[in-house]
Amino acid sequence: WTSQMDDAFINALLKNGMESHLLTKSYIYLVRNHDMMRAFFGCPINMRKQVLMEMMYGDDGPPPAPSSI
Repeated sequence: WTSQMDDAFINALLKNGMESHLLTKSYIYLVRNHDMMRAFFGCPINMRKQVLMEMMYGDDGPPPAPSSI
């Protein structure tokens, strides 16, 4: 695993519309779950965000974005 792979991985999450408050959680989840990472990169790009959210949170969906006060 190299820093170039990390950059490519983060860019893949960003290109899929990952909200900033979920970026770190998504990254850690996929790095810890290699089978899920393969599934994430194996599905069509336009489905990746939804697939990842279901992997991580099930049918409940992701937590709401923190509100800025």
